[in-house]
Amino acid sequence: MNLSTLNNIQRISTVMAIAVAIGSLIPTVALANPTLKSYQNWIVGNQQEEDFRQQESTHETVDIEELKTKAASGDVQAQIALADRLELGDGVEQDFETALEWFRKAAAQNNAFAQYKIGDYYYFGHSVDQDYEEAMKWYLEASEQDEPNALYSIGFLYEMGQGARKSTRRALRWYKKAAQLNDLNAIQRLGAIYKLGIGVEANLEMALEYFEQGFELGDSECTYQMGLAHYFGEGVIEDDTVAREYFEMAAEDDHALAYFYLGLIFREGYGTQANPKRAFEKFEKGAELGDTDCMYEVALAHYLGSGVSENDIKAREWFQKAALENHATAQYYLAYIYMEGHGVLANEDKAAYWMLQSAQNGDTDAQAYAGLFYINGDGVARDGRQAIKWLSIAAENGDPWAQSTMGWIYSDSELVWPNFEESIKWFQMGVDQGDAQSQYGLGMIYMEGPAKFRNAKLGLELVELAAEQDHEEALEVLVH
Repeated sequence: MNLSTLNNIQRISTVMAIAVAIGSLIPTVALANPTLKSYQNWIVGNQQEEDFRQQESTHETVDIEELKTKAASGDVQAQIALADRLELGDGVEQDFETALEWFRKAAAQNNAFAQYKIGDYYYFGHSVDQDYEEAMKWYLEASEQDEPNALYSIGFLYEMGQGARKSTRRALRWYKKAAQLNDLNAIQRLGAIYKLGIGVEANLEMALEYFEQGFELGDSECTYQMGLAHYFGEGVIEDDTVAREYFEMAAEDDHALAYFYLGLIFREGYGTQANPKRAFEKFEKGAELGDTDCMYEVALAHYLGSGVSENDIKAREWFQKAALENHATAQYYLAYIYMEGHGVLANEDKAAYWMLQSAQNGDTDAQAYAGLFYINGDGVARDGRQAIKWLSIAAENGDPWAQSTMGWIYSDSELVWPNFEESIKWFQMGVDQGDAQSQYGLGMIYMEGPAKFRNAKLGLELVELAAEQDHEEALEVLVH
């Protein structure tokens, strides 16, 4: 476990990099269990609804009573504007039930947008019982007039199997209809589907066509995706300079992940001269926009003095912000800070708390430390079973220190009865990674262990390999 290795940020894997392929406001799990509709169509509001509200923005200056009079007289635009204000609580008490009544009146005049909105009310269960089939009915009615929100929503219901039998083929057909009308939700989703191969064979070229369409429409998410494509060379030739240009454009629209990649580009010098100060500025902007990876990078910069003055207090503050958002590596660093007392009084209890949080969130170094904490009783009660649990997890995840420690536990410790088969298994995992402690441990079993396992020649070879890495105990064995 070496802290310095955590600073060697490698290019993030493609799967992680596109985890937000369907929208920067969608959580990572959205790709596996999409909730696009709830995020984009209701909480955030999609592009078509935003355009509509801009067209109707004059209603903000209209007296609510005047708007009610116009709506009551049958003015369909006034009915929608009034419903919109009631839905949002804009200058009036929020009232979904009354908003729905006005949408129904507009729908009765064959207004497609109102029909779509009624579908949403049934989809989300606002002032009515949630009913996917009823939602589908209203979306289909709106789709007869090519209402793009409705077209997208029908595709979404087919993809999720809500209100209709799940069908990727039908979902794609409706998404494509919506995309032809420049619906950004559909464009983003189609790009994600073809990029990740969700229900279809992955097709990067097709994904890029949709992301480029969204980029040309000024969508920051699609612009960001174009940056990722050039950054990783997915469907196009890898080009960090072009990637940076796309990321810069997405960042202008406050796309937090675009700032993250700009930070990586300037820190590592991808396609440009390395510039830690500019990297820090990009990470800081992304952190201010709420991106947890950027929060972590800001903390790391303060911790290491990269692009900014070294400041343990600010490092701890930013590590804590990211840690509270379940950033596993930030939790690990925060634990280490409390363990070593960097910029704060050392605190075993807090160190153990954050180390266990990080371990539970999958950080391998933290899992190894968690095992050590349970062996020594640092901030937690001594517990051999918990120690073995966390060390074995870390070892299985490739941590050579944990692998060698598991080897020693099964060959010479008070935690379990000796089991040399198990010991050899764990040491061998470390040996396969060139770990000196594992080479020495396995070598000593072959040289001095139970007779059935002895192999003096192989044991000596392993001890010599450990000695070549200046392993002190191995050097002592060879001297004697």
